[in-house]
Amino acid sequence: MSRIFVSYNRQSQDMARTLVGDLEDMGHDVWFDHELSGGQAWWGRILAEIRDSDVFVFLLDAESLNSAACRREFGYASVLGKPVLPVLVAEGISTSLLPPELSLIQFVDYRKQDRKSGLALARALGSVPRAKPLPDPLPSPPAAPVSYLGDLSSRIEAASLSSEEQKSLVFDLRRGLRDLKAANDTRTLLVKLRSRRDLFAATAEEIDELLGSRSPSAPAPPEIPRPQPRAGVPQRGSTTLKISPDKRRLGAFIGIVAGATLGAAVLTGNTRAGDKLFAAVIAGVAGAIAGAVTGMHVRVTLIALAGFFLGFGVWALADSGEFRFVRAVILGGGAGSVLGASIGAVLRARQRWP
Repeated sequence: MSRIFVSYNRQSQDMARTLVGDLEDMGHDVWFDHELSGGQAWWGRILAEIRDSDVFVFLLDAESLNSAACRREFGYASVLGKPVLPVLVAEGISTSLLPPELSLIQFVDYRKQDRKSGLALARALGSVPRAKPLPDPLPSPPAAPVSYLGDLSSRIEAASLSSEEQKSLVFDLRRGLRDLKAANDTRTLLVKLRSRRDLFAATAEEIDELLGSRSPSAPAPPEIPRPQPRAGVPQRGSTTLKISPDKRRLGAFIGIVAGATLGAAVLTGNTRAGDKLFAAVIAGVAGAIAGAVTGMHVRVTLIALAGFFLGFGVWALADSGEFRFVRAVILGGGAGSVLGASIGAVLRARQRWP
């Protein structure tokens, strides 16, 4: 059983956990910094674990190869004489572009994490040479990989800054604005520097210019296209119901036919032709108005029908005279359908019914 140190970038943490789990299943004691946070204490613990390890496993992917922390961990393991085992875990890594120290070491292809790659990993760990005793005295440890922005932040917080120091800070921060990944943090530091009371006027003007302009390397935020309203669909907040003239004419025609038929039908038993005609005309007019307002819209039409039955019912209950049902249909139902159609039209306009 070997004590293994796994070097990886934070962006590859999921793959690192998978590899660590497989190594532990093989019976090895594995350490990686999944529970540590940044700072000098974090870096000191990492260097101590490298010194105590038997094998240094380096995850080969783009993130780790570009990581300053991973490069310093590998360099420290090398000067300590630790056996190094590179493990390829990502596509698109050209072995010809690896750092010279890593290109000379045979790596394990672990991109598929299948039985074949697991056996290759086990064989590679079994064939690595034993770790040499630590050199005495120990080599100087590498410095903690602190972001250059962190260094700039410390400089900005200094008790006093001369004119030259302020100019130097602005020069370095200007460079940070060109880095797309660090642009937002750089602007935060510029604001922090701008808030100093001992800032010289020329420096303040330069910072204001930088904060007011966009980095030439930073793309402008994409314009979000506004959704275009569909034809015939009113927008929220609009009280205008846009219905095509053809639909209004069709609705009025169907409404007048339905209204006249209904008005005449309720007086089938009445022998007076004048009453039948009057009922048909009044109900037909009401139907035409309701049909024109609804424009054959299903929901508005249903509300108009609900208004008809509500008006009919209220009138029939309130009227006790002869032919009260006739009056209920003509007057109550007609008025109710027109009122219901109007209410439905307003609701459609405000709720943008399709």
